[in-house]
Amino acid sequence: MKKLTFLVSMILACVAFSAANSITITHGSGTLSGAGLGSALYAFNFSGSGGGISVPGVLNDFQIQAGLPDCDPCDPRTTNIELLRDAGMTILQGDRFVQGNIAFEPVSFSFSLANGILTVNYRATADVSLQVCVGDPSQCIPSGPTFVSNPNQLWYVQASFTPFDGQYVFQNARFSTSPIPAVPEPTTLLLLSTGLVSIMGAARKRFFH
Repeated sequence: MKKLTFLVSMILACVAFSAANSITITHGSGTLSGAGLGSALYAFNFSGSGGGISVPGVLNDFQIQAGLPDCDPCDPRTTNIELLRDAGMTILQGDRFVQGNIAFEPVSFSFSLANGILTVNYRATADVSLQVCVGDPSQCIPSGPTFVSNPNQLWYVQASFTPFDGQYVFQNARFSTSPIPAVPEPTTLLLLSTGLVSIMGAARKRFFH
């Protein structure tokens, strides 16, 4: 009975320690690129009250487990698609490494098609749990708090695709806890530059005459 009581006390102590040494992610951003899961690359930065953590490369040693790079081709205009899912570890420097999991699932989307590029804007849930570790990569010795996502916080994900045989091939994506500005179309940029030239020309005439 004493042993059982001691075991329960140890479990509760571990749970309390884990909860006290975790940081809820409030801000984050990242990029994802590459066609095919085997050649896809990503990088993320996450932060919350008390610190931040970076994931400079793919957590899995071989390839990411699932995500938009598997759209080769597909029709990404759906919520029935995985944006990114991966788990494992990646080296930071020396004997320090990041270990954990990252997953993003869409809950809604909108899209636009311009100049042959399909842009899909997703709102997505995040399931993130990351820990900086030291020592042998085969065994995580925690070095700092665990960073965990807020299940009630929706992320913004903007992904670009090129057409192929009636469907689309993934090119790249941006992830952020803040709204992602739309990339101006080439025609818009041309109009802006033309307008600026006209304004400068009018100002020059007014100044010299």
